Amino acid sequence: MTTDMTPERFARIRAVYLAAARLTGAEQDAYLSGACAGDPALEAEVRELLALGEPDDASVEALVAGVARELKDDIEEDVALEAVGPYRILKVLGRGGMGRVWLAERADGHFEQKVAVKLVDRNRATSELVSRFRSERQILARLDHPNIARLFDGGETDDGVPYLVMEYVDGVPVDQYCDEERLSIRARLRLFLEICEAVEYAHRNLVVHRDIKASNILVTADGKPKLLDFGIAKLIDDERARSLNLHLTADVANVLTPATASPEQLDGRPVTTATDVYALGHLLYRLLTGAMPYDVDETDRFSLPRAILDEDPVRPSAAAIGHPEAEARDTSTEQLSRGLAGDLDAIVLKALRKAPTDRYAAPRELAEDVERYLGNRPVQARGEAFGYITRRFISRHRGTLAAATSVVVLIATLVAFYTFQLAEERDRARTEARRAEEALTFMTNLFEVSTPGESLGAEITAREMLDRGAERVGTELASEPTVQVSLMHAIGTAYTFLGLYDEGIEILETALAKREEFGIPEDADLGATLHSLGTAHLIEARYDEATPLLERSLEVRRRVHGELHSNVVATQIVLYSMDFEKADFEKAKARLDEAEAVARAIEAESPQALADVLIARGDLHTDLGEYDSAIEAYRSAVEIHDVVSGRDHPRTLQATFGLAKALRSAGRWGEAEVILRELVDARRRVLPEGHPDVAHALGSLSNALKYQGRPQEALPLQQEALAILRAAHREEDQPDVSTALNNLGNILHDLRDLDGALELLEESMEMTRRLYGDNHPELATAYNNIAGIHADKNDFASALAMYERTLEIDIVSLGEDHPYVHQDRLGIGVMQGLLGRTKEAEANLRQSLEGTRRVSGDEHPQTFNAMRELGILLQREGRCDEAMPILAEALPGLEASFSGDPWEVAMARAHLGACEAASDPVTGEARMREAYERLLALRGADDRMTRSARELLAEHLRSTGRSADAM
Repeated sequence: MTTDMTPERFARIRAVYLAAARLTGAEQDAYLSGACAGDPALEAEVRELLALGEPDDASVEALVAGVARELKDDIEEDVALEAVGPYRILKVLGRGGMGRVWLAERADGHFEQKVAVKLVDRNRATSELVSRFRSERQILARLDHPNIARLFDGGETDDGVPYLVMEYVDGVPVDQYCDEERLSIRARLRLFLEICEAVEYAHRNLVVHRDIKASNILVTADGKPKLLDFGIAKLIDDERARSLNLHLTADVANVLTPATASPEQLDGRPVTTATDVYALGHLLYRLLTGAMPYDVDETDRFSLPRAILDEDPVRPSAAAIGHPEAEARDTSTEQLSRGLAGDLDAIVLKALRKAPTDRYAAPRELAEDVERYLGNRPVQARGEAFGYITRRFISRHRGTLAAATSVVVLIATLVAFYTFQLAEERDRARTEARRAEEALTFMTNLFEVSTPGESLGAEITAREMLDRGAERVGTELASEPTVQVSLMHAIGTAYTFLGLYDEGIEILETALAKREEFGIPEDADLGATLHSLGTAHLIEARYDEATPLLERSLEVRRRVHGELHSNVVATQIVLYSMDFEKADFEKAKARLDEAEAVARAIEAESPQALADVLIARGDLHTDLGEYDSAIEAYRSAVEIHDVVSGRDHPRTLQATFGLAKALRSAGRWGEAEVILRELVDARRRVLPEGHPDVAHALGSLSNALKYQGRPQEALPLQQEALAILRAAHREEDQPDVSTALNNLGNILHDLRDLDGALELLEESMEMTRRLYGDNHPELATAYNNIAGIHADKNDFASALAMYERTLEIDIVSLGEDHPYVHQDRLGIGVMQGLLGRTKEAEANLRQSLEGTRRVSGDEHPQTFNAMRELGILLQREGRCDEAMPILAEALPGLEASFSGDPWEVAMARAHLGACEAASDPVTGEARMREAYERLLALRGADDRMTRSARELLAEHLRSTGRSADAM
């Protein structure tokens, strides 16, 4: 009889037991099936009582008396326990083998957060149990992970019973959460990866959990899984374990969970990290199928252990057939079975192997195979197809290859294609067999570079492997030009994925030339090579070379695949990007609309195509100033790619990058910063050192910091980004390099290095002019930023001319109501005001404020900037009755938008103080002093803004009879 009992539970057991005891055979079984439906534990309890023999009055009364005593003890303790240490007890959350878990709160007012207090039951507190409980406290103190319930405190009661104070996890068991939310298989796998990460973390800290199961993993309302209950955990470090009294194996079987126990736990063999891998496999089986791995009653104390020790688990795909819980996975049982067959069957069954050495060596390896499945890559559980040397290379250089997964996947896929052709069509395709042998021999020799005899112990990078392949592919495989050209395509495309565009272009052009030389017919490979080569030229801003390649790729792909294909969408998107960069906006929009129409038509079979269109759509909305629409498009793209490809896939990261840019443009810089920091870490993790995409993330993060008034933090990030891009793009003129120069110049401007800033901005301007001509929006950006330098050098006339030229270009390119146009009018109005052209200045400033408020909203930082400048102009004109409400509204908005208290805030503060001084001299003077001191620290004594703030304060001092202080 279980000790986890309530009066209601006992009454239910007693009633079913007494009714069933009057029946026999089939009638008893039928009754129990109906009375215990949905509650297998109830049926197990009743059958355990029935196995004791025929009931009589004495046995029933003895049963009642025994359980009543147990309940009485529990209830008395529940009633008597009001506090544990400084914690006020609220209610019982649950009971287990060691004792109770209570919901509590701090009673001394130190914090109000609810906590879970775990306490050994006083009436069961044997010395051994207390020892294990204290050990759990020491184990938890070692673990600090977002997916493991944290230990907050611990101690002992007055009578020496230890207790733990842990994070209270308000959640539901992971299997229940997945079913209630109707999570798809891919969503369940994503959740499972977080659990694996937590278990891997525990293993790195030398802790084996030993009781991983769904009830020990709660998922919170925001979808975060939390691993609980290290009550029977064991330290991997034997010496450390003995010091914590963890070699208490005699009664571990009494507290483990038989249904989820590993074979070694059941037969007393040593417990290792592989034990937790088995439990994770059992959990994954449950999450995927809703069933248990063995075709026995999990409550049967005799059949279940035999099955775990001796029988093979049922394949998940077979267990799913006809299972009622398939609907909770938002699919049919037939679709679920097909989805699990193959890779997922192999992954789960490998984790559940009887021998620990045959399982995954660690949760990390299990997670990596799940990630391979999610990324549509071959899983290790099904074996490799490239032979011994390939396997050795991958295992020895996993870290290197993780940074260039796309390289291996591209080449491996190609070789696998020919190998599978050999296996499937041997009798009908002797030519293909020969090609397969040639390709496999080439790849085997290529991977041999990693063997000690070749590498002499040196670490071989993906770049070095590609270089070796590129050097040899041109001279080998002469007898099979089709294979040679296909491998050239794979290597060339891999080079471009690594950001090595010149190398990629060279070998892709060679592949095209050889296709023509040998008369290889038009096929899908041709369309792919044209696409890769055209894209590489586009990245290098070689538009004349890119255009015919991409146009031809689109034609070939349409002929080979038909109109409705993801490859057609991919090339249309690249062509859209090129048209947009060339400022041919009407043609670009038409391209994107056409691509989206195709993507919508094939959404069911190719969701990635739609996600790629949404990324492009987000780019378009961002450039047009339609930030809310951009954010929505990017979020949808991130969601699709995350589910289909994984969070670290380049496509997911690209969508995430776009989302961060849109948030930044919308003035939501803090949100953008958080995303960009994670993105920088992710790209550094998955891309090789020096990849341009790392630079793009660094540059965007730098801009987010700059616009929050933190240029000192932004500077090293932008410097690193520029260095990476200069190294990656060896061409003198390249759009990314021009952008990085511009951004670095803006940061130096904020840091008051005006000459250094002007030099970089002018270099960017000239490069942009060479790339795009004299009327491109990118050139307007350069003019705008150089205008700001002229203004700070007090050359207001030159600044005004620059702003007016900027406005002219932006109106033609972007239209009258674009946010950039309204920002241009702001700059013009400020310069006109400084030149004394007050009437024109006020008109432009009011027009800028009205337009920015209409397009970007009341809470956008640019709206507050426009309010500040209008307020400053009105204050200078002595119209404080108009200026004061505008500045008073703008100041808190600016303070919320810009961290670090930059000049944008200080200038609003200075002029608001000047207006306030007339009616409240003390407040006004304090505000002006604060603003002046801040500007002095930020911009120096000779800066025009500092001088303006100083003059406002001096004028106030003179007006109050303190002329001497005004000096």
